[in-house]
Amino acid sequence: MKYNEFIGVFPYLVSPVDANGVVKAEVLKSLVEHLIECGVHGLTPLGSTGEFAYLTWPQRKRVIEVVIDAASGRVPVVAGVAHTSIREAVWQAKEVEAMGANGILAIMDSYFPVPPKGGDLLLSQHCGSGFLPYSPLYQSQLFQYQPYIRGSGRIGKNNKYSVP
Repeated sequence: MKYNEFIGVFPYLVSPVDANGVVKAEVLKSLVEHLIECGVHGLTPLGSTGEFAYLTWPQRKRVIEVVIDAASGRVPVVAGVAHTSIREAVWQAKEVEAMGANGILAIMDSYFPVPPKGGDLLLSQHCGSGFLPYSPLYQSQLFQYQPYIRGSGRIGKNNKYSVP
């Protein structure tokens, strides 16, 4: 199912795994059902809940597959994509699209301060390839990042999307 715009509540989901690193599909499906029953407008697996950075690609892929399957087209699924390599992040975005996600949440995964041109490059690579729509790229102030919103450039303190 295609969605033209993403409006409303799109919670970031936890990624439950067992002690061996296997995704707990039934727990995740139950969470998806609960959230949809509560009236969310969409779902964001691999958002910035924290654990996404510690998951392997096969684990990330499984989380997205479970959420897409459990949502069954009732709400859009906007999957988080993050990697320190732009090439890898773009590859992941294409994989997520092939899996049936409705959009991506582009998360700049970096350990060093990134200048504005770096954020622009990531967005142009993610979105210039003609695949999924994306949610705003944001970067945690805790890690010296500068937030970006599609089409608006850097967010400042006088902007309605101001940085705390």
